[in-house]
Amino acid sequence: MSIPYAQSKRLASLAKRYISDHDAHLENLDLNEHYNLELRNKIENLLIEKCGYKKEEPEIEIHRPRKVGTRPPKRTPGERPRRIGEKILPRANTGLSKPTKEINIEIPVNTQDMPDWKKKLWRKIMMAVHPDRIDAVSSSEKNKVVRVKIRETIQINNSDAMLIASGNILKIEMNLSAFEQERTIRAAIQELKTKNTAIFQSVPWLWGESFTNDTLRLEIIKAVLINNSLQPPSDEVILEFFSRKNK
Repeated sequence: MSIPYAQSKRLASLAKRYISDHDAHLENLDLNEHYNLELRNKIENLLIEKCGYKKEEPEIEIHRPRKVGTRPPKRTPGERPRRIGEKILPRANTGLSKPTKEINIEIPVNTQDMPDWKKKLWRKIMMAVHPDRIDAVSSSEKNKVVRVKIRETIQINNSDAMLIASGNILKIEMNLSAFEQERTIRAAIQELKTKNTAIFQSVPWLWGESFTNDTLRLEIIKAVLINNSLQPPSDEVILEFFSRKNK
């Protein structure tokens, strides 16, 4: 579907903006997870060191004599029989055994439920970013990097907005009006803005971004403890705990 030059330029600009906002949103999510873990660990250590709480340790199972008539537990090849009274440690989850060939981490995408325009656009994009063709179709090393990034992104996000944005960056024609393309991308940009606002207003984010503001961190700690029906220690104790841990 042919699109006037001005609209094409505007769509390309919106596409780059959306993908940039999408990448920033993923960074915010990842950073907020780290902030959340840091805050939880900080509160746990404060409760243990300053409030007399004890950290719950997992119960250790003891190997006991088996009942008469029962079969012994199965052992892995090479594993010795357990002795009576021996501590039974949880088995380590080692994951997959050593692969005999390179693992393909790309996840096949089901295109059966896609509308016709999206299915065709998906196939065109995959042709444009396919590893076997990427050297031939890339106009430069920079363009090759863009194509590789698009391939990686749409494997985890094949939303309408992402495919439309990717198609515009790759200059692929699609069976969708300029109005629908722009409406979809603008709506997605607004949605990302809303999601980022929620992250920026969350307790973990306020904690992480207040690294140099002990007053705000003090109020956050107290609010979290009170919200969990825990009595906070005095302000002096909390601030002393911060100053010692930040050295």
